[in-house]
Amino acid sequence: MGKHTGSSTPKDAEGPYSNLGPPPYVRFISRDKYIDRIIGKIESDRTTLVVVKGHPGVGKTSIVYEIAASCLPKGQEESRRFEAVVWIKGSEEVSFADVLDEVVETLGKGGLRSLEPSKKEREVDRLLRGRSTLVVVDSVELLLDRGEVCRWLGQLPAPSQAVAVTSRMGKWKGGAPSEVEIGPMDEREADEFIEARIDQLEIRDLVKGARDLDPLRATVDGNVKMLEQCLVVIKARRRTLPQLVDDLENAKKPFDVLHERTWEALDPEARKLLATMYFFPHGAREEWLKKVSGIEASDIDSALEVLIDLGVVESNQPRLSEPPLYFTDAIMRASSKSMLASQPLLQSALEAAWSGFATGVSGEVGFCWDDISRLTVLDDDSLRRNLEFAVQEEFDRCRYDDAIAIAKGIRYYLYVRGYWSSNTNLVWADAAEAKGDIEGQFEALTYHVNVAAKQKNTTEVRRHLSKLRQLADDAQRTPINMISYRHAMALYDLARKKLTDAKETWEGNLKCIDREAFPHEFNANSRWLATCLVELGREEEARAILEDALDHAQHVGFTRGMADIRLRLASSYIREREHSLAEGQLTELASILASVRDRRYDSLYSLLMGHVENSKGHPEQALKLYRDAERGFDELGLLEDRDESRRSMDELKGGEIASKN
Repeated sequence: MGKHTGSSTPKDAEGPYSNLGPPPYVRFISRDKYIDRIIGKIESDRTTLVVVKGHPGVGKTSIVYEIAASCLPKGQEESRRFEAVVWIKGSEEVSFADVLDEVVETLGKGGLRSLEPSKKEREVDRLLRGRSTLVVVDSVELLLDRGEVCRWLGQLPAPSQAVAVTSRMGKWKGGAPSEVEIGPMDEREADEFIEARIDQLEIRDLVKGARDLDPLRATVDGNVKMLEQCLVVIKARRRTLPQLVDDLENAKKPFDVLHERTWEALDPEARKLLATMYFFPHGAREEWLKKVSGIEASDIDSALEVLIDLGVVESNQPRLSEPPLYFTDAIMRASSKSMLASQPLLQSALEAAWSGFATGVSGEVGFCWDDISRLTVLDDDSLRRNLEFAVQEEFDRCRYDDAIAIAKGIRYYLYVRGYWSSNTNLVWADAAEAKGDIEGQFEALTYHVNVAAKQKNTTEVRRHLSKLRQLADDAQRTPINMISYRHAMALYDLARKKLTDAKETWEGNLKCIDREAFPHEFNANSRWLATCLVELGREEEARAILEDALDHAQHVGFTRGMADIRLRLASSYIREREHSLAEGQLTELASILASVRDRRYDSLYSLLMGHVENSKGHPEQALKLYRDAERGFDELGLLEDRDESRRSMDELKGGEIASKN
């Protein structure tokens, strides 16, 4: 959603589903009385929502994080209460729609993000009924429309439940079934926490034990985060203990003082590296940090070691086959942003390097319909999400050319890999409009409407239709963009079942498309015209068009087009009950799909192979394939195709029951 937190479950994973990022603590100090209370509330069948509240810095987030992480199954432990955990970090930018988007993204159903609001909420409720999910909203009081979120959290469908974390100590709006108030650490807990951090920071030479810090503990009044940052400053030897206590007692904003002292403690390379982390909210690989920071390879390891040693950067390596990802928390990112603003020369240099990195990587991909191997560049989930962040960030900084370049560079990847819910195309359109590039705005809106129409999301199409038609009426539009526009309008007509209008539009487009000059456009229009003819009952005409399009795709090396056509031909044969011919097409297709990795094609292949296996009397294989298809279409928000997969499963199960009786 642009504010996505943590790392969501891979789309082909079976679970557990979680977007939990690295823990917000170095070592968790158990606070059993609060943990037991919260778990007791969660385990109560009468409780849908648990509200955890307490003053800032008392450890609410760490306690709830530990509980959330412990709720997920690990290995063979299948008795855990929840199959999924969704963690949402509240801020003034996060709306109710964003919360729903985070749920569907984490549960592997990102395509549902494009649904209209009421339909999306119904689909989310369906998901939460079908998979026991713990939904956690941290800092709920900061949400843009918290009233709507609170209403929804209080009505979450069983077996799913919610935890809301808040620093607002008043009465919960609308009342809450259960509340747990977290108090400051008691003396034992504070001692344990300080001793652990002293050891982790290796500062026994400066601080012999927890009791040495009694004056500081009194000053921060039990605020765990502030105490932790104080230890970092002490390690850096920037202030003596009396000086630090004096700084905090006289500061209007104590955290700002602590961050200033932390920055002062860093050498130039470590400071530059920490500032660079701002541009990678979804984690950074060492190679990316080198390119943006400009730090020499021989120095970057020591700079990372300093930052990790101070506890301001965390390392996470979930897979041994991949290099580690480095993260910093939201507070430190905000500090980095403030520091950059105070050093315009450094800010300018890093922003330019980051823009160059983002445009360079996205430019390696681009609209690569004729070389889909280039898509693998963005298969690193953190890189893809950082580039989506870059599109919005560049737009917010009024760097419209860079926002457009990055958006255009990743749009085809997002389409093919099935990230249809991304708002990248709309940001691209806004950036083009802001710089007076009307042609670019037209191109971006057309692309967005194309995807929405394929999802049969006519509500989303109508949101942009008036503006799109207004832009199309300008005689200045380029021929290729007008071809794309008419194609999108035909897709919209097809979604609305205005089949004759759609057919005439595609036929008109094909008359003016040079199949050699615009091979991608010719092939796409041919394939969708064939789909329209099938719905009009003109199967033989459709098949002839598809066979011509297949020859054309093979001639121009359009691998993804070949895959699409073979799927459509297989569908045609199945409708005519020619299952052996359909199986032949699908057999030819299997190796192509492995290289294309188009999630819509994979799902359709599973559905069609399910029909083939069913026709051969293999119900178990067919049922598995139908389930794969249903899950894939659901993730993409292709609800009609999902429902067809479900009907096929129901018919198969019904037939099995009838045969047994």
